[in-house]
Amino acid sequence: MVCLPAGQMPQEIPVSNAFDDDKERIRESVNIAELVGSYINLRRQGSALVGICPWHNDSKPSLNVTPSRQSWRCWVCNIGGDIFSFVMQVEGVDFPEAKRMLADRAGIELSKTSLVRSGNEREAPHKKSSLLKIVQWAEKRFHDMLLNGAEAESARAYLAERGFDSESVQRYRIGFSPRSWTWLHDLARQREISNESLIEAGLIGRSEQRGSHYDRFRGRLIFPIRDFQARPIAFGGRILPQWADDGAKYVNSPETPLFKKRSQLYGMSEVRDEITKTRAVTVMEGYTDVVMASQLGVKDAVAVLGTALGEGHIHFLQRFVDQVTLVLDGDAAGRNRANEVLNLFITQNLDLRVLTLPDGLDPCDFIAQHGVEEFDQMRKRAPDALEHKIQVELAGFDPLRDTHRAGVALDNLLTAIASAPRSFGTQQSKEMLILGRLARTFHLQESDIRTRLASIRKRGRTKQWVHEVVDDVPPPMKIPSNERELLEILLLGPGLIEVVAENVDRFHFKHAGCREVFQLMLDLHAEGLTLDFANVLDRLETIVGQSLLMDLDDEARKKAETTEASPAERWEKLYETNLDELSRLDDARKRKTLDTNLNDTEALDVLNKLLESKRARMRRPDTEDWD
Repeated sequence: MVCLPAGQMPQEIPVSNAFDDDKERIRESVNIAELVGSYINLRRQGSALVGICPWHNDSKPSLNVTPSRQSWRCWVCNIGGDIFSFVMQVEGVDFPEAKRMLADRAGIELSKTSLVRSGNEREAPHKKSSLLKIVQWAEKRFHDMLLNGAEAESARAYLAERGFDSESVQRYRIGFSPRSWTWLHDLARQREISNESLIEAGLIGRSEQRGSHYDRFRGRLIFPIRDFQARPIAFGGRILPQWADDGAKYVNSPETPLFKKRSQLYGMSEVRDEITKTRAVTVMEGYTDVVMASQLGVKDAVAVLGTALGEGHIHFLQRFVDQVTLVLDGDAAGRNRANEVLNLFITQNLDLRVLTLPDGLDPCDFIAQHGVEEFDQMRKRAPDALEHKIQVELAGFDPLRDTHRAGVALDNLLTAIASAPRSFGTQQSKEMLILGRLARTFHLQESDIRTRLASIRKRGRTKQWVHEVVDDVPPPMKIPSNERELLEILLLGPGLIEVVAENVDRFHFKHAGCREVFQLMLDLHAEGLTLDFANVLDRLETIVGQSLLMDLDDEARKKAETTEASPAERWEKLYETNLDELSRLDDARKRKTLDTNLNDTEALDVLNKLLESKRARMRRPDTEDWD
């Protein structure tokens, strides 16, 4: 910012996010605690709420929600903001799309101006809100077909034969897609839903050979996949037995902007209340297992979606639970999955247990034959992933009698441990506990086992690497101390904006984020609005900008508690300390102005101002540079 003559306000520079009534109505209607709480589990801590951050491998609650100022912040990731930036971050959308999604949540109809600025569904079929509406429309078509369609008679008979009752069909919104190649596609054309949108939503495919479109789920029972907010985002399809030759038994939606199979689970919205209360969840391997288990009394069952339980699922579940029980069908599955489950157990801050059912029985068959109580007892006795791996390796022999096989089993265990990505902190402590358990199991010294593990790692028998517990966390923003001080002063003493504006303008700031925040403060002042935190936050539409403001405001509050100087006294000191640098920057900008096309009178005026500034500096003693 360039120094300006006393009394002259800086020229107002328009910003793209002009104040609009829709944004304010949404902000007043959406409670940030309820919004964030719909994505992660929150608990009270003083005047704030805290939860596990979904954007890094959080081992203790580091995401903070402050209802009194409608803001959120993760201290580790150094990001934060308001309801709009939270939706932008968690849903991966831009500001206009976040506004549309929040308006839908609050039941607010956006003005025509907002719709024009945000674009419309036909112009942007990839937008999340548009895709959500299309998937919701398809879910209703599938469900209505199952309940009422003549073509669904065989599907209704199959469900009755398998024992699915009407309550389960309604709760999970089970549907049916007829065997026709274009049933859903034809309905969509009647609604003027474009092929591009249907493909983007994962509902139809395109034959490259024929150049025609076809329904992806034809001839299948439909199991809607919902996100944690109970919004349908994708579908799973199970082919009816009489049409088994038509294709794979199970088909899931392809990955879309709404659906990521490696981080989402079937049935999560239905068990949300239960798992946040018990802090435990049971993971099965199929939709029908989940529906029948729920019908028979298991209240916390979810399922993976065509993929094994992985790191993405664990990161997602960590927001809500402390214990995950993975149910596997039979001993063969238990043996095959032992290594990958152990890796998850080592690297994630979660109690991961493995329940292996008797061979030939899936969860719904087992529960139907033995009852929920027996299933619950087996879940309670389920070993953790390490014990499960030990049982797999030691099956069929006594390690104290057969030392050769015991050595092979120990090497297999240590190789599995060595293959897990290594990090510091919580996982390092967990590895120490694991090695202690192995020492007791094999009756060896822990130091010997540790030496053996180091040897395996050194030989490179398994590829391994080191990474930080916190992945992809942006480096802290480096803000010049004087720029930080100035903005903190204005947040604590907004009444100082007029005197600050007489001496400083936005072009002075080297930090782009600070420059943006200061310009918004000037805009608010020019419009006669107060410079309080909420008003400034309201104008910032980027996560980076809002995170910066959160950081500035938090630091300002801390300093206010430890310093006796008032904001006015701090401004006076800052101004005196940096007066020379302000003037030099002002001169540099004026010299740059001389390079532009000025007439003689304008150029002479600029030169006179430069000379006066130089004389003024010669009359003052040297002062500390702005930086």
